[in-house]
Amino acid sequence: MEIVKIIIAFLLFNSICFGDYVQQYMYQSVNFTSDCTSDIINWYNIQTGQCTVDNTIYECDYDNQVVIQKLFSEGNCKNLYDTEQFQFNECIQTGVHFNCTEKFTLVPNTFTNITLNPNCNDSSDILVASSQFLGVCQESYPLNFGKYWYWETCNDTHLTVQSYVDVKQPISSGSGGILGSSGASGDSGSATGSSITGQLTSGSASSSTVEYWTPECQPQYLVSTKELELTNPFCSSNPSQTFLVCS
Repeated sequence: MEIVKIIIAFLLFNSICFGDYVQQYMYQSVNFTSDCTSDIINWYNIQTGQCTVDNTIYECDYDNQVVIQKLFSEGNCKNLYDTEQFQFNECIQTGVHFNCTEKFTLVPNTFTNITLNPNCNDSSDILVASSQFLGVCQESYPLNFGKYWYWETCNDTHLTVQSYVDVKQPISSGSGGILGSSGASGDSGSATGSSITGQLTSGSASSSTVEYWTPECQPQYLVSTKELELTNPFCSSNPSQTFLVCS
């Protein structure tokens, strides 16, 4: 939770962009549960009042301290079929909590995928930003099933993504849903070497006991390294264009 306080402090005091944003924090699952005190896997900043790619509109109700999520069944956010509300900073069952801020800023030691508003006038009009911490061995979704792990670093021009695969992990899937993923995509492949150094843990999901691995980015599991070029956000005619930045 200390990390969240730091992030919120930066968002409050180092704002660089415009508009209200819903903040969605996703936490690492521990034994298939999360009370939002474990490591943050990724977090999103979503501009309020705008239709997202999954046909959702978010609103911030500061008076009642709630995030309003409006779900639509058709493209361009047509045909409203459900509305949900989430209290600010309340941890919901899936290890997620929501907040709101009047401004958006980049948090240090992160990489972020940015999508600009299709009708933007300048690069500060960010529609959605998805961020992850650099220098952390983790999977790109909250449940550690142990097969694909990633480690990212940044320099002035590129994001380096190292992908790890443990072919001897005990399971490759499990019961229960997996929340959406974000961040730089990694390559899969076959790992060489026979030693297994990941931490084996038992947990329960949907009344079934399973085993899974805590991510450890060990050299014997490294299967690929690739570099992704950093890009400066700019308004364009391509509404789906995404920009990659590091901070």
